Amino acid sequence: MALVNSPNFSFSPDPWSLLLPPHSIPYSEIRGCEILPFFPRESMKTYTGPEPLALALASNQVRGAWGEAAFLAKALYLGFTVCRPFCDNHQFDFLLISPSGAFSRVQVKSTWFRQKSDNGYRLFFSRGGRPYTPEQIDFLAGYIGPEDAWYIIPVQSLTCHSGAFYPHVPHTRSHWERYREAWRLLET
Repeated sequence: MALVNSPNFSFSPDPWSLLLPPHSIPYSEIRGCEILPFFPRESMKTYTGPEPLALALASNQVRGAWGEAAFLAKALYLGFTVCRPFCDNHQFDFLLISPSGAFSRVQVKSTWFRQKSDNGYRLFFSRGGRPYTPEQIDFLAGYIGPEDAWYIIPVQSLTCHSGAFYPHVPHTRSHWERYREAWRLLET
């Protein structure tokens, strides 16, 4: 309460002003910031999509960072030691050490939107159009963001460039369901 009654405090009805520093910087000049992605004010007035506005306006890079952050949180929660390469020239996103001491190179892929064609979620198992190999990674961790579903897939099972996932469909017979929440695979 003391802050509200302070003479230095002024309330602005515009929520965007709370995100900007005290000096005015146009949004177009903020570059490469994953904490505050570019959200044009006009979009707030015209957006009518089903997903949250922040998700719809975020870049692929930001959405990928969200998936990686979710993986980090889940792996730490499950008791893994999580290491991240210092630079981005590695084929994997994380090096995991299981409680039993097993090492695994993990590439994280995430998706946030359903496909209109079959109402499923699609994950791509390649980088730059080239499939991952056992020399590059041990596992691909696929995250379906809206369903909070994880698929831990051994690289040997990635025989195609992409896969369709249906975690929102009860009793699905998808080929990938056997890898859903298969964190135990990272123990070996």
